[in-house]
Amino acid sequence: MSNAKEIETIPSNLVERILIFLIVATGILEASLPIVAGLSTPFIVFGISTFYVIFYRFKYFIQVLQTRYFVYALFFSILCTLIETLHLNSYYKFVNRFFFMSIGALAITAICRDKKAFNWAINSLIIMATIQAIILYFGTAASFAAASASTYQDASKARIDAYEDFSLEENLNIMSFFCGLGATMAAVKFVHTKKVLYKIIYAILAVITTVGVFLPVSRSGAVVFFITLGIYVFRSGINLQRIIPVGIVFGAIMLFLVPSLFWTRFASLGDSEELAENDSRSRVYGNIIKGMPDFFAVGVGSGQYWYYWAVKQGITPRGRPSRADGTHNAYAQIWVYWGLPAILMFFGLIRTLGRYVTPRIKNKYFSTVIFTFSIFVVLEMLFAVSWYEKTFALLIGLTMANQLWKIEEKELALEKNLLNDFEDSQNQRKAIRNKNIFS
Repeated sequence: MSNAKEIETIPSNLVERILIFLIVATGILEASLPIVAGLSTPFIVFGISTFYVIFYRFKYFIQVLQTRYFVYALFFSILCTLIETLHLNSYYKFVNRFFFMSIGALAITAICRDKKAFNWAINSLIIMATIQAIILYFGTAASFAAASASTYQDASKARIDAYEDFSLEENLNIMSFFCGLGATMAAVKFVHTKKVLYKIIYAILAVITTVGVFLPVSRSGAVVFFITLGIYVFRSGINLQRIIPVGIVFGAIMLFLVPSLFWTRFASLGDSEELAENDSRSRVYGNIIKGMPDFFAVGVGSGQYWYYWAVKQGITPRGRPSRADGTHNAYAQIWVYWGLPAILMFFGLIRTLGRYVTPRIKNKYFSTVIFTFSIFVVLEMLFAVSWYEKTFALLIGLTMANQLWKIEEKELALEKNLLNDFEDSQNQRKAIRNKNIFS
């Protein structure tokens, strides 16, 4: 394993920080951006960032490439590729997406070497989540205002109708997850920012992005957001008495701005009969369990899954029995694709990344960002096939960057040195004043 102390890192420059912004922005707006020569815009940005790192930051590229996580990610990709070849209708799209996502994460790690670059990444995420929330609000406000629903089915239909012509992102849950991640990061920035003006700005952004969590009428998005926020409050040691008034005001705003359809769909979580009868996710999970003998050992292959197995097993959208659907769970999707060896190795990847995540986050900004980000993504994977998404690449990149380049250690040391210099200055002034008094 390489040691980050062997190489003195140079500060990030404006070009690198712009690349970080573009990685975040294009990843979020991917569905609305053009395909160029068969390549998605985020893929092109990842490619440009990678080439930049290879040509201008090669020593950092090599050091990142040697880390345990990226070595494991390479072996995971090879394992999944080999297993895929064992099955009929072999299809390598999803392995390739994970591999290129990992390359993108490598580029982020090599670029994000200091506090400025780290903050650009987080602020870019918050800004893009805010923009998405605003677009969602003005794009669906009229439809939601005219809609009414008393049952889960009615609310689900009204949700589909509201987003029928909405092209920002096909997966409504993904939009909710991204706004939730932006809201969580805005909350962290609000707590750790000392300037009053910045606190006000981050508070406003947190409100806007939190509203965005509910606008796709996604139950899973809200659940992941609130669980992550709760864990963050518990682990950070925030005084609950101070945040209760804020929570009351916040809740009142949510009740006013959140569509009533959301509360109708959310209430179904407490009705087991309605879940069993109408909820597509519950039906899909049940059919996956029934099909476990088929995929337990070496999976069914990603190509065979979409070509035949999913429809045969009843893993389809409600009302479309001839169209294959995903498993709504990243861990289950990997297991179904490539079996027990793949899911065990993926858990090993998560564990390897988790070695660089500390739950001791009190008064530690960088550790707090990475901890809450990690919790959010791990929970998101329980409800979405997001193991190759751009947010996962950003998490990997920031986590490895903080570990390799010792970003938090350097900032804490700098703060300590500044405090020591201040105390020395105060002592010198006190000594001079006492000398003048007694002279």
